[in-house]
Amino acid sequence: LPAPRGALCGLAGTVTTVAALHLGMERYERERIDGLRLPVAAIAAQVERLAGLSLAERRGLAGLDPRRADVIYAGAEILYRVALRAGVDEVTVSDRGVRWGVLESLIDDLGATG
Repeated sequence: LPAPRGALCGLAGTVTTVAALHLGMERYERERIDGLRLPVAAIAAQVERLAGLSLAERRGLAGLDPRRADVIYAGAEILYRVALRAGVDEVTVSDRGVRWGVLESLIDDLGATG
């Protein structure tokens, strides 16, 4: 899913978790997450929500892997601040990791040269 210029795309880990929390998912559903346009206001709401919860309460959240409970607040705060700094209204969520982007870039480069 190509992002338009001036857009922000977040991938894997934190952004997919914030998206799952936003959607209130009980179980992770890749097809609902990948390509989701997550409003910055929704990210802010999750940051505020996570800030008010203890570590034990975060571990019990539906949609949050308990192993991420100790880092998700900081990650969500960073995501929010990056989106603000970028001046975007939403973040496009990718379920894929950095390796997918690198591979896609390499394939594009090969197509341009060969």
